[in-house]
Amino acid sequence: MQNKKRRGSLPAAIAAVLLPAVLLFWGHGLEGAALLGTGLAIPGGGIAVLLHEDEPNEPDNIAEVSAPEISTSAPEPSQAPQESSVAQTIPTANEQAKAPDSAVSAKAPNLADTPADIAALAAKVEAAAKGSKLGAVIEGDYSKAGATNVFGSVRVKNTTETKSVDIKAELAKKPDIAVKNKKKPAVLIFHTHTTESYALFERDFYTAEDTGRSKDPARNMVRVGDEIAAQLEQAGYGVIHDTTIHDTSYNGSYSRSAVSIRKHLDEHPEIQVILDIHRDAIHTGNSRQKPVAKINGKKAAQLMIVTGAEEGTITNFANWKSNLTFALHLQKAIVDSYPGLARPVFFCQRVYNMDMGKNNLLVEVGTDANTLDEAAYSGRLLGRALAAVIGG
Repeated sequence: MQNKKRRGSLPAAIAAVLLPAVLLFWGHGLEGAALLGTGLAIPGGGIAVLLHEDEPNEPDNIAEVSAPEISTSAPEPSQAPQESSVAQTIPTANEQAKAPDSAVSAKAPNLADTPADIAALAAKVEAAAKGSKLGAVIEGDYSKAGATNVFGSVRVKNTTETKSVDIKAELAKKPDIAVKNKKKPAVLIFHTHTTESYALFERDFYTAEDTGRSKDPARNMVRVGDEIAAQLEQAGYGVIHDTTIHDTSYNGSYSRSAVSIRKHLDEHPEIQVILDIHRDAIHTGNSRQKPVAKINGKKAAQLMIVTGAEEGTITNFANWKSNLTFALHLQKAIVDSYPGLARPVFFCQRVYNMDMGKNNLLVEVGTDANTLDEAAYSGRLLGRALAAVIGG
């Protein structure tokens, strides 16, 4: 298939990846205070490492932000959101229950079943597992945690200083998406932090073996990206899945992923959607938090859409408004089809290469405490919801 030839079009670099635990307070941006206040700014992946990425010699689209005084208290995962200060009308029950027209129920066996390769890998690793308990793995529901704006089923956590979010108004707009030729790629999927990975089997504690890092594409973010891409291709959309390892070192990983993005946009200007797929880390003391939702009886890793704003030191970010509109439409498609799957959209004063194209988002799929099976399941559900949004 032509689309599959495009997936993984750049060769993966092979190099050792080191992640010092001392990164915790190094280089936090504006939203670092908010993230530490929600237990997210922890070394080990996703948002945690995004906050340490900015270096003086990074390109302009990765801006330096001075670190404010921060709090290290973690929230309760079931924390109730505050109602938006923007006047909004809650939809009727029928409106809330309506799923995207092209969304397919998660009851479909190809969505809920564990892929054979993941099951085999989990069994092999579990059989050989060693090591003593270092801390607990605690499941939680983060679908409402930290939300500042609510409209119907859609929640947003707004950490910007000057931007308001009118969810109802944004949902009244149509995302700027127009796929004119399905034979050409409509979606670019890549991973700035490619080596982020997951637990391979379920247990209520973690050991030193659970590093949250792997260069093996069968167990890191590439495996989750494959699941998203497969659902989009099944819906008829062309996909480029770039499997390049961009985090051979964390310093400069966004510069390297920017090179990949530019290459693909130059070759395929018809690309409509750009997704940087990560996983997060939520650590509280010596515990690792595992955000989960049950979708049709199967555990899925809760995911979080991240989108940025032009504000303060963040300049030349003209498409941030269209990104926000797209993020809220995708959030609605996810939560209406699969209630509980998504944490609130994280709207922040950051860029993360999201200024390089329209409908450009970063998505955190689970944490280092989720299993690969849970993350892959969420990838399939995300792929289905995304296909619905692209299809209008």
